[in-house]
Amino acid sequence: GVETHAHEGQWLQPEMQQQLQHYETQWDAGAQAQAQLAIGHVSHADHAAWVSQVKDLQRQDHIAKDQWHAYVDVHGQGTRDPSKHTVEFLQGFLNFFHSGGRLQPHDDSAELAHYIKMGQKKSQNWKNVWQQYCTAFSPTGKHDPATYDGQFLTKFLDYMAQLATMSMM
Repeated sequence: GVETHAHEGQWLQPEMQQQLQHYETQWDAGAQAQAQLAIGHVSHADHAAWVSQVKDLQRQDHIAKDQWHAYVDVHGQGTRDPSKHTVEFLQGFLNFFHSGGRLQPHDDSAELAHYIKMGQKKSQNWKNVWQQYCTAFSPTGKHDPATYDGQFLTKFLDYMAQLATMSMM
């Protein structure tokens, strides 16, 4: 006899059970939110209201935005778009945040510093702009990207993107 397993009242053969387990582990937050809406557990208006609360909070409070990013990195597979999460997930974040819960935001400054250093090695123009940026905007004027925090490094990347955008117009 073939061994079967019960799943939600239905008996499945082993290969079907494995396939189901695979899909359940691959199930992402966006699919869960869409499934919730599709089967009518939550109305679109209710979901939209919770999404709006999270987005508004992020716009009004930079700490809330950092905490949202940290929360979804830990609990939500890194999916930052609130509309891709279930109402329960959004409620969980808001309850966590408003109760004073805080997560350590991911510090990507070492990774950013590495990419800026790589740009300096590969492109003299990049190196020149980095040095000019440090001279203009850094209180220390140091040129080693590793001496800066993620916020300073990110502002440099935004600055570069603005220059690139202006040169394309």
